[in-house]
Amino acid sequence: IHVTPQFLFNIYIVIIDNYISRGLPSDKVDEAFEYFATEQILKKYALSKQQIMSGSVDGRNDGGIDEFFVLVNGHLAEMIPDEFWPKSNAVLDLYIITCKHDDSFKQAPITTMIPSLMELFDFSISRNELEDSYNEQLLNKREVLASSYRKLAACLTEFNIYVIYACRGNEEIETNIQTKAEQVEVICRDAFDNCNANFEFWGNSKLLASQRCMPKT
Repeated sequence: IHVTPQFLFNIYIVIIDNYISRGLPSDKVDEAFEYFATEQILKKYALSKQQIMSGSVDGRNDGGIDEFFVLVNGHLAEMIPDEFWPKSNAVLDLYIITCKHDDSFKQAPITTMIPSLMELFDFSISRNELEDSYNEQLLNKREVLASSYRKLAACLTEFNIYVIYACRGNEEIETNIQTKAEQVEVICRDAFDNCNANFEFWGNSKLLASQRCMPKT
């Protein structure tokens, strides 16, 4: 069956309207899309509404980043009691997400994000030095990442960084935009030894494919 972009868009409209009617997280279209996209991107972790919303750093001085999640063995790092931190075979996953309610992928959001990642990943720069450039929520998440990375230094077997750009367009990416995405991956690998860095584009087809999958419990 050939699925047209218009068909996917029509399904998307129905889904977003449903999120708005349920106040997930509000009655604003762009906020509903951000919540929907984040929910689909992190679906395999079966996060609650509260946990999904805890990752939001969107707003003034967000450095081009809307969502920031640090997970240790599949659990949000800031919600793990000290006594349950792994002593071996630790997997650290970092998700940095930007969501735009646009009908196509653009270069500007990635360009905005690049200098932010270079500063936020440089732990030699103190929080005080960054307070004029980034909001409190984002700096708090940076501290969670730094603390988790240090705690797991002796037992970290895998470190994955996922930088994700979501919009309501299709996943046909222009060359100049793909080049910027590859630059982000290099920044991640330069900042952390032996990390796996992936820049992913999530458009309508990928978001709706995830939406159709049964959620984990």
